[in-house]
Amino acid sequence: METYKVNVDGKERELIVVKPGGDVYNEADKVRSRVLFESLQQGLPTMVELENILIKRNVWSEDKKQQSENINKEISDKEYELSKGNMKLDDARKLAVEIRKLRMELKSLRYSYSTYFNNSAEGQAENEHFNYLVSRCIIYSDTKAPYFKNYEDYKANGYTEIALWGAAELAKELYSIGKNAEKGSVENEFLIRFGMVNENLQLVDNDGNLVDEDGNRINEFGNKIDKDGNVIDASGRARDENYKPIVEPQPFFNDDGTIAEEKKKTE
Repeated sequence: METYKVNVDGKERELIVVKPGGDVYNEADKVRSRVLFESLQQGLPTMVELENILIKRNVWSEDKKQQSENINKEISDKEYELSKGNMKLDDARKLAVEIRKLRMELKSLRYSYSTYFNNSAEGQAENEHFNYLVSRCIIYSDTKAPYFKNYEDYKANGYTEIALWGAAELAKELYSIGKNAEKGSVENEFLIRFGMVNENLQLVDNDGNLVDEDGNRINEFGNKIDKDGNVIDASGRARDENYKPIVEPQPFFNDDGTIAEEKKKTE
């Protein structure tokens, strides 16, 4: 559990973030219901209405919606196939990489749509629901008393470093955000089990060297390298640190066969 040091009346205190209990959830639910009602009264669109607006403005479309559903189904099918096993290890690795790529494709596809969620009545209500949870779940490690006096105190200081830290920590607890969540996916669990990724979930070979999806060695910048660590291009030719070809330069010629001279730069 991550902790946060804070100075209170000249004394250093430690803050932690805990999971909300049932009573806190009940109060947060009341906040959500109130904000949802107020948002609707103010004329904010529901998610269904917002989706229709986005479709009309070509931000979202029925085709993209169907494509999203198809990708979700494909991920589900491939997860089942990978979990079942009974295949060569190389084939299983390819399947795991395919699932990874599909997740990235789905994330990219839905990005433009999901960014508008906060503009809906439900989005506003969910944000306030979460904010209330944060206001009650940042506590002192010794006394277990909430750091913020009340919900209004949290909202007044919602952009302070402590509030942002607490929100990030609670989000990780409630929504499985971050590397730990990624490690729990079907494909990454498989890749970890057989030593095909490092602690950062980057693909590696049997010796722990970084590799691309096809098993070619790469450096930390994603450039292909040879066995000695030298950067190479797709044809296996050497490149320098700026990814420019390493060659012995030869002159260029004019039409009459004379060596072309470079133009001098002037101030």
